Amino acid sequence: GSGNTIMYVYILGALAFLILIIAAANYMNLATARSVTRAKEVGIRKVVGSHRSELMGQFLAEAFVFTFLAFLLSLFIIELAL
Repeated sequence: GSGNTIMYVYILGALAFLILIIAAANYMNLATARSVTRAKEVGIRKVVGSHRSELMGQFLAEAFVFTFLAFLLSLFIIELAL
C-alpha cells in the first residue's frame, strides 16, 4: 500500500541525513588532522608578512574548491548510476 511507500521515503531520508552528518564529521576530522601539518606553512606565511584575513581566505577558498570538485564528481557518479 501507499502507507509502506511513505515509510520507506522517511527511512531513506533519515538514512541520507545520517550519512551526510557522518561525512561532515569526517571532513572536519580530516581538516583538523591536516591543520597540524599545515601549521609550518602558516608560520612561514606569517613571517613573510601575510595577514590573518589572507590566510583565512586561502583556507576557505581551498575548502570551497574541494567541495565544488566533490559536487561535480558526485553529479558524474549520479549520472552514471541513472
